[in-house]
Amino acid sequence: MRTRLIFSGGLLLVAGLICFLVSSLFGWREQEVTAYNPNNLIRLHVIANSNSTQDQELKLKVRDAVLEAATPMLSMGRDDKSAERTINASLNYIEAIARARLSKEGYSYPVRAEYGWQYFPDRRYGEITVPQGRYRSLRLVIGNGVGHNWWCVLFPPMCFSDIQKAQEPVKMKTTAVKIKFRVAEKIQQLGKQRVANR
Repeated sequence: MRTRLIFSGGLLLVAGLICFLVSSLFGWREQEVTAYNPNNLIRLHVIANSNSTQDQELKLKVRDAVLEAATPMLSMGRDDKSAERTINASLNYIEAIARARLSKEGYSYPVRAEYGWQYFPDRRYGEITVPQGRYRSLRLVIGNGVGHNWWCVLFPPMCFSDIQKAQEPVKMKTTAVKIKFRVAEKIQQLGKQRVANR
């Protein structure tokens, strides 16, 4: 009888640990999803001069230069408000970066950097889907600004770092974590041994 009570107590302990673990994991997942919600995202939107092959390639080169300059600036911010302040304070600098890249490529298009609210369609970044809606964005208009555009999430950073050849954000690799409890394993082994010894 005493063995049965110990075994039952062990099972209750294991069940309690499993419940705690499951509720903790779901709580962490919920916090992770909340970190990427529409209210704290800032988008980057780059609009090409035209749809010519040269202007579309130029748009991507300007994008690369701006991301290279903006990523370190925004990585110092802790939240979307500090990122917003940094962007607003750096609009002239961002325009200068874009103009320098245009000039390096042999173009003299004007560039306009502006910050405000814009409408964006649904967009998928690996496993994360950012729903359509109005978002704060850093918008770069190159020349006439009538060509196809490109966008990503600038803050929190979801734009990819190696963007020389890519046109879409890279899919983040995730690995499953298997959590084991040594005590729970020992209790389970003891329970199996007692059942086998009967």
